[in-house]
Amino acid sequence: MFVFDLAGPDRAPRAGPRRIWAAGADWAVLSESAGRGNKLRRRIISFRKAGRDYRRREELHEVQLYDPEQVLEALQNAGFQAEMQPAFGSFRLPAGIRAFLAKKPVTALQKKF
Repeated sequence: MFVFDLAGPDRAPRAGPRRIWAAGADWAVLSESAGRGNKLRRRIISFRKAGRDYRRREELHEVQLYDPEQVLEALQNAGFQAEMQPAFGSFRLPAGIRAFLAKKPVTALQKKF
C-alpha cells in the first residue's frame, strides 16, 4: 500500500500573499504564503521567550504544487488501484491538500502464497 498527500494549485492564495499569525504568552508565529505558477513559497518567522530574551527563527519553504487529477492518473497508469481523498480517515486535510491511497492489485500467483 502507498499512502501520501500532496499540495495542489488550490493551496496557493489567489488574491495576493496570505498572512497569518498566532501568539501565546511567550511565543509568536508569523507566516506569509504566496504562489507563483506551480510553486508555493512560505516564509515563517517565530519568536520564543528564552529567559529574559526572545529567540527568533526564520524558515523559508518552497513547495512544488501538483495537479491532483494528473497524479491520480499517473498512479493508475502505473498499475495502481488508486483513490484521491480530502482526508485521512476522520482527519480532514487543509484546503488544497489531497490524500492518495494506492495499492497494486494482488495477482492470482500471489494469492497462492
